[in-house]
Amino acid sequence: MRVVDYYRFISDRNFDLVTEREHLESYLLAGGKRDYQLAADTCRKLGLNGIVDLGCSHGFQSEIFQEKRLKYHGIDSGCIHFWNSGGENVTFQAEEYPCYINTDTRNMLAVSRFCVGYTMNDYERLAKDFSCILVDKNAAAYYGLSRYFTHISDLTAVHEKSVPYSLFVRNKKEAERFKRKLKSGEEHLEFHVCGLQFPGEEGITASRVMDLFEMTKGYYYDLVRIDGQNSSAYVVMDSSLYLAWENDGIYSKFIRFVREILDDVEKETANGIYDFCGYKVYLGYM
Repeated sequence: MRVVDYYRFISDRNFDLVTEREHLESYLLAGGKRDYQLAADTCRKLGLNGIVDLGCSHGFQSEIFQEKRLKYHGIDSGCIHFWNSGGENVTFQAEEYPCYINTDTRNMLAVSRFCVGYTMNDYERLAKDFSCILVDKNAAAYYGLSRYFTHISDLTAVHEKSVPYSLFVRNKKEAERFKRKLKSGEEHLEFHVCGLQFPGEEGITASRVMDLFEMTKGYYYDLVRIDGQNSSAYVVMDSSLYLAWENDGIYSKFIRFVREILDDVEKETANGIYDFCGYKVYLGYM
């Protein structure tokens, strides 16, 4: 069961899992998922094995790292039941950091989302345990970490409720190497419009609809269905862009643009990425 399906499950049944539901909503609805996707992308760019998540809560975000075949180790004293516990490359500790870390932290990125600088302030211990750390940007953490680490970059996951993250590296030589890797790395792909093609008599799954929302820039969205001769597509776009296109007469041109792709395989791109009137559009397959 994916995290989003579990959220629907407990919401539909009104289970008395208030704290768990709050953590789910923070992850799914308040930017948490995008922030951890940023952490996973950072691991990929820097060639790291995975993350140690300080203050991981129930660890719903472990799903992202498992799907990307990265290691995930979560530490939190406030939970005893963890998501994906015992799964491949996923481990947890029900303890409060600082503590002995029962996983190999070499080539791992420490990650803190509202922990370091708030409830955890032992920066000397962080420098002993980790060579690099990604932390949400707050004054206490910035000052404390700067005593032991080199600040090399501020990163932001692009979404409505995003907060900037600061990347710190302990070794100055490695800091320069990481700077070069970040500079040469690809930008995190997000699109103005995202869609999925499917045979006209079928549909798309709930999980794939959620994937479309995750890939699309914006906060409020419109979901539209476009039908071709033999296939159809569900398309997600930012509501403000949808309104602007309708007012400017561009929306009808966009419908024709998508229908031409649906009806002619020769017009498809190899990677599903298109440029329409200066906007980046993704149209993939179910």
